Amino acid sequence: MGVAMPLYVNATQSALPHQYLGVSTSQIQFWRNIGSTVGVAILGAVLSHELPTKIQTNVAALNLPPQFAQAIPTGSSAQTIFDPAQIAATRASLPPQALPMFDQVLVAVRSALAGATHDVFVYAAAVALIAVVASVFLKDVPLRGHTPREVQEIRDAEAREEVPAFGK
Repeated sequence: MGVAMPLYVNATQSALPHQYLGVSTSQIQFWRNIGSTVGVAILGAVLSHELPTKIQTNVAALNLPPQFAQAIPTGSSAQTIFDPAQIAATRASLPPQALPMFDQVLVAVRSALAGATHDVFVYAAAVALIAVVASVFLKDVPLRGHTPREVQEIRDAEAREEVPAFGK
């Protein structure tokens, strides 16, 4: 959608009278920021909702022994599954017979994160597709251009206006 944003600004500015160009541009920027904020919040909520479920499903599919399943840390930062120092420290604290199970759990958690992230991108792509389809049905507005004569008329009109000076 970022590629289309300048086109929306041009189309909006061409559809409105000259005195509303600043207002229209600021409104586009305002609603773009609000949409981005709400979109990131919604997609973040989707990720945080799906990730624990996918982790539980993937780890349960491993059929781990109960003593090892209880030893799996929960509630830590997601960065710990990618931090080599943290992984090495955890591996060093485990008995040698648990290392293959630890690697399986690590792969299961990472694949759950990949699956949840994939779902977030699918939802975002669906919203972008809906926006593209809606864009196709927008009213066709010819872009406004200025001939040299129109530019001079605009400059003359602006020069005739009395613009209050700061502080008067």
